[in-house]
Amino acid sequence: MAKKKQVPLEFRYYDMLPENPVLVLSGDSWKRRYGHDAPFFHFHNILEIGYCHQGSGEMQYERENRPYRGGTVSIIPGNVAHNTMSEGVSYWEYLFINAEQIIREQGGEDRGRMRAMLERINSRYLLFPEEHCPQAGMLIKEIIREYEGQAPYCKEVIRGLAYALLMLISRENREYEKKQEKEGKSKDRRIQTVLDFIQREYRQELQISDLAEIVHMSETHFRRVFVQVMDMVPVDYLNMIRVQKACELLRKTDNPMELVAMKVGFQTMTTFNRNFKKFMGTSPYQWKKSEVIKKGREQEYNITARKGWK
Repeated sequence: MAKKKQVPLEFRYYDMLPENPVLVLSGDSWKRRYGHDAPFFHFHNILEIGYCHQGSGEMQYERENRPYRGGTVSIIPGNVAHNTMSEGVSYWEYLFINAEQIIREQGGEDRGRMRAMLERINSRYLLFPEEHCPQAGMLIKEIIREYEGQAPYCKEVIRGLAYALLMLISRENREYEKKQEKEGKSKDRRIQTVLDFIQREYRQELQISDLAEIVHMSETHFRRVFVQVMDMVPVDYLNMIRVQKACELLRKTDNPMELVAMKVGFQTMTTFNRNFKKFMGTSPYQWKKSEVIKKGREQEYNITARKGWK
């Protein structure tokens, strides 16, 4: 029996500078036929928020497809595989938000409250018409206007608007959680718990058994569930995050390569070089010499996880 062809799952990494925790992608270049030149799933390292001004089509998520039209708001946490397939030309504009930084800056010193808000924001993807939550559409469009206008203090205004938008998302998901509890339903968030743990503890020497223990699974069962959700084995995801963090250090510091490898959790240079080449397509030395590093521009780095999306 012939093996079923697998479609690549692409990791699109946005390197967010601390002084710019909100990245805006706007303008006429985002009027396009979505999905037809790249009809495969991808996911990001941070929260993506989109607003559809015009057009129609279908948003494809991990396990369902949902239609969209002009006036639709899309909210997709990091690590959620998705794709957009438009019917003809659609016009989307996007925000990529470092939610953790925004909440830390704007939300005070209560770490427990901050962690709870982040968990709610990242608990599920949302796709809804603007009339369902007019404030969300208003805030998204106002952030885009501030970004394009570049008036005095626009960065500070954008941070405040982004915080308000994140609070709306958190409140929406809190109400959803209450409804689910009332109806006796519960969402399996075990793998998301592991992803959050890896994002925090990637520097440590983590074993698969350590990750399985977090969610009270046997190692064998954990591997199976992780692959079902992420379509890659846990160690590949861990190393992918380490490579992502290495890119940040290479871009922002002049640390020796051996120190970079150690800081992101690789035990040997051989392992570091092999995984860097696997995910970035080049060696860390070549990458650091590239024009992206020299010019210090904000860029999107595509890391393709060739495990495929079934």
